[in-house]
Amino acid sequence: MSKSRWTALDAAALFLLTALLILPLFYTNYLNDWMSIEGSFIAQARYILDHWPHPAWDALWYCGTRFDYVYPPGTNYGAAVAALMLHVAPARGYHVYCAAVYCLGVAGVYFLVRVGSGSRGWAWVAACAEALLSPEFAFLKAYRADSELWMPERLNVLVKWGEGPHTNALAFIPWSIGFAFLAFRGARTWTVAAAAVCSALVVSNNLYGALALGIFFPIAVWSAYVEEQSRAVLVRATAIVGLTAGLCSWWLTPSFVRITVRNLILVAVPGNGWSKVVGAALALGFAAGSWWAARRMKARGWTIFVAGCALAFVVEVAGQFWLHFRVWGEPMRFVPELDMVLILGIVECLRRLNRRAAIVLVAIGFAFSIRYLSRPWSVFHEDPNWRQRIEYRTQEWMARDFPGSRVFVSGSESFWYDVWRDLPQVSGASDQGMQDLMPALARYQILVGTDAQRDVCWLESLGADVLIVNGPGSQEVYHSVQQPRKFAGVLAVIADRDGDTIYRVPRRAGLARVVSEARMAALAPIPWSNEDGPALHAYADTLEASPAPITYERPAVDEIRVAATTGPGDSVLVQESWDPGWRAWVDGRSTPVLRDVMCFMRVRTPPGAHRIRFAYTPTLESRAGAWVSITSLIVVLTAGLSWRRLR
Repeated sequence: MSKSRWTALDAAALFLLTALLILPLFYTNYLNDWMSIEGSFIAQARYILDHWPHPAWDALWYCGTRFDYVYPPGTNYGAAVAALMLHVAPARGYHVYCAAVYCLGVAGVYFLVRVGSGSRGWAWVAACAEALLSPEFAFLKAYRADSELWMPERLNVLVKWGEGPHTNALAFIPWSIGFAFLAFRGARTWTVAAAAVCSALVVSNNLYGALALGIFFPIAVWSAYVEEQSRAVLVRATAIVGLTAGLCSWWLTPSFVRITVRNLILVAVPGNGWSKVVGAALALGFAAGSWWAARRMKARGWTIFVAGCALAFVVEVAGQFWLHFRVWGEPMRFVPELDMVLILGIVECLRRLNRRAAIVLVAIGFAFSIRYLSRPWSVFHEDPNWRQRIEYRTQEWMARDFPGSRVFVSGSESFWYDVWRDLPQVSGASDQGMQDLMPALARYQILVGTDAQRDVCWLESLGADVLIVNGPGSQEVYHSVQQPRKFAGVLAVIADRDGDTIYRVPRRAGLARVVSEARMAALAPIPWSNEDGPALHAYADTLEASPAPITYERPAVDEIRVAATTGPGDSVLVQESWDPGWRAWVDGRSTPVLRDVMCFMRVRTPPGAHRIRFAYTPTLESRAGAWVSITSLIVVLTAGLSWRRLR
């Protein structure tokens, strides 16, 4: 039997063995970790299913935002497709997809080591270590203590913290790098296509996984280049990068990149100068040292790759943990990647020892997995009484008594608020995809501030009809509002249910207003600071000043209809995030959509009674990106069917 067939059979066996190890995850609906953010991904999968095949606009989070901005689509669509094919709930679909990809990741480590080192036995050792061990537990005590039964950190962040997209992206990285090494060594054309597809799956599942791939892939290219000494390596690497970008371009648009980079202020601490200098110096030192090792010591590209990855992730993670090293993003998010490169490094060292010593050390290492192997299924804690949770009961109550109302909700209730129904909220659970920053500023001030009057202005300005505050007795996990009693006597109490106080916001119904053009023109911009009180009060007063009759309807997530009577100098404002994809027609006549100081939509109208229709259509960059992705997919399929060797 050929080597490739043995590799495929071994990978399939590892997939099945890992599936047996995590079997309960395949049939779990809701885990008993309600602090987890997985509710937000389940909500996105449910939203896709309810607005199939692709909802261009997300009407539920952040006062509306482009759906492609919310999160990379891989995990959300994977969960939705799994739920659709298996006829199960989106929560079950999410866990099935994450579990299957987790198993695929273990098989991927086998594939990578088999391709890189050529050793079938050590590839098995590496894959089993990926499924059972976390070497970083040896020096990161807090992570070891957080992991039940010392299960691998990759599984812990999946089942406890809901980092399914990250673990999914990590699972595709070894496949991407393995196929890339085959392509660099002159294998057939389809390996370039396979590397591009796997890389696109990494990027499409998680941005931290994409950043990790941005570390792995250049090191792989350099390692292959110093070994092969051929420009063909660079040509093939360029082809892989180009095809990866093309396959992702239907959602990874320039505006997505711009907004994501801007929103890093919400999700990550900025990097520091000395870290960038040290990082650059280490990269240059590694390049020089590896070049010398390849030329003088005949070091193999695989050895150089493993050493480079170990250096990069040890410096990234351990440097942050002990020395506050930070170039970009949150380095501690790369702990699962650190585990994988430590396993690769340890295996590469062990296979150079004599067989007896290596066997002894492997046995000692796997002894640390006995605790986990003794009860592997016990780490999955399903909650059969999820309907009794406050996260479920709150949204059911809101759907019954306040259908269609936008609500300010926080903490775990916010994560799970849209898992079962379309219920709009001021905030959301994916800040890097926030279209405009006003909801983020409002959330911060409402959660940590003491000025209840300013908070009320925020709620009025952002179209919130209801405020939910989790008191000390609430079942909600985080209790994010630090001054839960500050609204007492300021807002009318609708209900006090199980420790949650539900307040009514004093505003007229609906998300549309007739406003004065003169007053809107006189409004000052809302400053991004705690000195926003006067401007905020003026904006809220302008919204509620006109008594002109107006009705608001939302027949679809991408359509809004308004009927209004306006006077001279009036315009119509809709409290929905402005985007270049929105179009408006006043009495059937196309009208420009303006953006106000709160980044909401406004149209000018002549005096009289009007019917106004707003509709969202994909922008030019989204349509162009879709065509680029289709073209790239055709190229990939053509390359996959071709058996000609690259020259």
